[in-house]
Amino acid sequence: MTSEKICLRAAHVVVLVGLYLGIALSWPLWFSVRTYPLVPAFPSFHQPSEMLSDIFFFTYLGLLLLTLVPVMIKRAGIGAFCIAVIFCLWDQTRAQEWFLLYNGMILIIACQRVHNPMYGASLLQLTVFATYFWSGIQKVNVHFLYKTFPWLIQPLVGDQSSPVEFFYLFGLIAPIIEFGGAVCLLSRSHKVRKAGVIALIGMHCGILFLVGPLGANWNSVIWPWNIVMSLLLILLFWNESHRPLFGSKAYLFVMGGLFVIPFLTLLNRIDQAFGLSLYSGMKPRALLISSTEQNIDLVKWAIDECNVPPFTSERYFKQIGKQGCDEGKVQMLLIRKPKSRFSKEIIEGTYTCEDLEKQS
Repeated sequence: MTSEKICLRAAHVVVLVGLYLGIALSWPLWFSVRTYPLVPAFPSFHQPSEMLSDIFFFTYLGLLLLTLVPVMIKRAGIGAFCIAVIFCLWDQTRAQEWFLLYNGMILIIACQRVHNPMYGASLLQLTVFATYFWSGIQKVNVHFLYKTFPWLIQPLVGDQSSPVEFFYLFGLIAPIIEFGGAVCLLSRSHKVRKAGVIALIGMHCGILFLVGPLGANWNSVIWPWNIVMSLLLILLFWNESHRPLFGSKAYLFVMGGLFVIPFLTLLNRIDQAFGLSLYSGMKPRALLISSTEQNIDLVKWAIDECNVPPFTSERYFKQIGKQGCDEGKVQMLLIRKPKSRFSKEIIEGTYTCEDLEKQS
C-alpha cells in the first residue's frame, strides 16, 4: 500500500470521527422538533415531514459509514454529500463551516482514494491550506483585535473590562501565525513545512484551552474540529512529500469553492458564512425585540439550543424575524454589523414587521 493510500485512509477515519462527533454535539440541529426556527434557503424549499427528514438524516449517517467500504466508497460519498447539501438548503443554520468542510473532505476522499490517492492527498492539503489562509486573512480587522480576541483571552486575563495591553500584541500576531502557518504548509522544505504544522497545532491547543472545559467552556461543537485539524496537519504535511497544487480537473472545482467564494465575502458579494471567517469578528448579529417577552439574541438562542452559532447573513436574520412576526412574538428586528474592517463603528439596522413583510 502506497504512503498516499495510507495517508488518505487515516485522514478518512479522522474526518469521519470528527463529523460524527460534531453532529452528536449539535444533535437538535438536525431535527425539526425544536424551538429555534428552521430557515430554508428558498421560501418554497421547506423541510418535509418529520418522518421523511429523519429518514434522510439516518440514511446520511449510514452512507457516511459505508464510505469505509472500498467498493461502496464513491457512491456512498457522493450520496452523503448530496443529502448534506439538501439538509443545508432545508435549514441554513446547518451550513456550519465545520460541517461544509468535513463533507467536502469526505467527497474528495470518496472520489480520489481508490484510483488517484496522490491527487486525493493533494486536494486535502489544498483544503486545509485554504482554511488557514482565509481564516488568517479574515482576522485582519479591528473588530477581531478589540472585541473577539479580548473575549477569547478572557479566561487568561479575568473579568477585566479591557485586557492588559500586552495581550493586544497577541491579537496582532494571531492572524500572522494562522496566515503564515498556511503559507509554510506549501513549502517544499520539510523544515519550513514542519514549522508551519507546529505553529498551527500550537494555535489549536491555545483555542482548545480558551474555549474548552478549562477556559470559557463554550461552543463544544468546535472542540473536535480543533483536534481533527491538528491530526490532519500531521497526516498531510509532517512526513508527506510536497504535492503539486495543480494536476487534475478536480482542482478547478476545489479551488472555486475554497478561493473564489471566500474572496467574494471580502467584497461583501456573498454571505460572510461562506468566507471561512472563523472567529473573525466580522459577522453580523441580530436581536429579536418583543413587547411581551425578553429580547432574544439569536447567537445565544442558537448556541443554547443547537450548540452552534446561527448562519450569519442579513437575509437569514430577516427570515427569522418575519417568522417571529407571523407568530406574533416579535415586534422588531435589530441587526448589528461592522461598518468596515478598519473602523470600530457598528452599523445598526432596525426592521419592523411591516418592513420584513415588504422585503419577503
